[in-house]
Amino acid sequence: MNDAREASPVPAPSPSAPAGSWGHAAAVFILLLGNFLLSAPRHVILDDDGYFILAAWFGGVAHPPGYPLYTLLAGLFTHLPVGTVAWRVHACSAVFAALACVALWSIVLRLTASRTPAWIAALCFGLSATLWSQAVIADVYSLNVLLFLVLLALCLGSGAGAGNVQAAARRGVCIALLWGLSLSNHWPLMVLSAPALLLAVWPRRRALAQRPLLLLAALGLGLLPYVWMVYRSQVAEIAFLGPIEDWRGFRDYVSRHMYADIDHSATAGWTDKARYVAFALQETARQFSWPAGILACAGFALQWRQWPRMLCWSLTLGFAGSSILLAALLGFDWDLLHRNTFSVYPLPAYAVVSIWLGLGVANLLQWIERQRPRHISEFVLHAALGALLVGTTWLSQAPHAYRAADAWAEEFADTLLGALEPDSALFVYGDFATGPIAHARYILGLRPDVTLLSPVGQLFRNRLFPARDANSPQAAAAIGRFIAHAQGSVYYNLVLPHGHGVIRHGLFQEVRRDLPAGISRARLSPQVDRFFVRMFERGEPRDVSQLIHYRQLGALYCGTLSVLALHPDADLARARLHRYCRGFLGLMAQAEVRLAMSDPVGALNLLRRAQARDQEAVTVRSLAAMHELLARARRESGQHAAGPAPQAR
Repeated sequence: MNDAREASPVPAPSPSAPAGSWGHAAAVFILLLGNFLLSAPRHVILDDDGYFILAAWFGGVAHPPGYPLYTLLAGLFTHLPVGTVAWRVHACSAVFAALACVALWSIVLRLTASRTPAWIAALCFGLSATLWSQAVIADVYSLNVLLFLVLLALCLGSGAGAGNVQAAARRGVCIALLWGLSLSNHWPLMVLSAPALLLAVWPRRRALAQRPLLLLAALGLGLLPYVWMVYRSQVAEIAFLGPIEDWRGFRDYVSRHMYADIDHSATAGWTDKARYVAFALQETARQFSWPAGILACAGFALQWRQWPRMLCWSLTLGFAGSSILLAALLGFDWDLLHRNTFSVYPLPAYAVVSIWLGLGVANLLQWIERQRPRHISEFVLHAALGALLVGTTWLSQAPHAYRAADAWAEEFADTLLGALEPDSALFVYGDFATGPIAHARYILGLRPDVTLLSPVGQLFRNRLFPARDANSPQAAAAIGRFIAHAQGSVYYNLVLPHGHGVIRHGLFQEVRRDLPAGISRARLSPQVDRFFVRMFERGEPRDVSQLIHYRQLGALYCGTLSVLALHPDADLARARLHRYCRGFLGLMAQAEVRLAMSDPVGALNLLRRAQARDQEAVTVRSLAAMHELLARARRESGQHAAGPAPQAR
């Protein structure tokens, strides 16, 4: 009797799953898909959400490297007869994320031969911080992790039917096809995952590669979405950098040539890389609740004793590729903006951690089986452990993840467009602004009388110059000609090269051809003023993207208030400056106005206060701008810095 109660070691990886698994897999999919659809925003949000919704709706091209597979598939979801267009594209990501959890369920089931660890690993992964956040927005990362996990499952299971030449050949063709499709979605992350997949399939490489020409054909078929992307870049209403007209243009687009100075910033060094490696590990710990995290660490250690070494190294490289290795290869500055950008990249690494979680759960269940009293059933213990791990993971992530009522970006776009004069033109710049504003204008049909343009030649077909010439004198001349011949008002939200005075409107600025360059006036419409009062009264958002947008918008408002406060009777503007503009960017905006008004002493006082709050800076460049303004204010005021000059961090 006692011998029967002793638990056996966790079984070796099995090429086949237990019978009746499809019903369990369907249940995992339905549960998680329902959760994702309930928590998905009904409106456009920040980051790249607006870009992908626009590209899907118009069959266009997203930002480099283009992501043609996701754009094509998301376009199919725009035809769903339910919900807003934004929600439909969010639903596309939700489906991919739920399928990714099913693929992970299948992998853990095969590796542990037990359904409970598979259920817990899949549900915890589905409720983890990063996957849940990407399952409810328009972006490519849920599809990326789905393709990674399906490829991993095929590679791990490729021993099935090894004696059958045709079965092995078919599996090899499926792997080649999916590899090509994965490169058509997010090739940089999949290339980083390639060593893990290669190690997983290595023991069966000869059986799978018996028909190399067929494998190459399947790989080429998987890359066909890039052909579709090139065609759509020439005819679609939305094409990020315009027509791709030759091989060089295609190479530059797919290689992210335009982002070279971002991916490898000149100011970033090895200290930044080390910080991102530590950040990747910290973000890994944040994905689940602490009980699940402890079991995942146990699973990482136990794999070396219970699984084949090639499998262990495959999973370890799968974790390191999109987290530690990527952090070491990228040249991001260590700042809030780039940390937010980087945080979604290690999603395949978190999937691997979920596999280790499954192994940790399997071993814990084996130990519990040896300790449990006879009157407590196995089902009760399994259910209790699942409730603990899945429940605590849900509790740790749910407060941030349910975004069905998130209307931040849409409120911003509606307010800005609603404040423009009829038949005007708006030059819109920046990821946080362009997507929501273009979504409101082109998909929701708000303000069709307003012409949207890009000051750097991106996204819209009515570009005044090729995007590759964005920083050239020809581009500035083209913008100047447009302003000179425009019939209505010309506005811009952030930057625009021009030689005229401006009127600041809080959310945007107006080019005034009747004012000389350097002259700045201010005007706040009631709707814009109410927008900012509501924004500040709600306080800083918890979502990092919204926090960045909050601080950037606040700086625009504070600059406008600074100009208004120069008037003797502007008591309300001065009161709001004191109440709302005490942050880093708000103080910087006030200092710039003081310098423009030949008040270097006042600017210096503001900049010293900003320096004390430099931890609120969004980017390293904003810190560098503060140092430049400090030097200018000291020079113009006749003061000199006491002590060492401040250093950009």
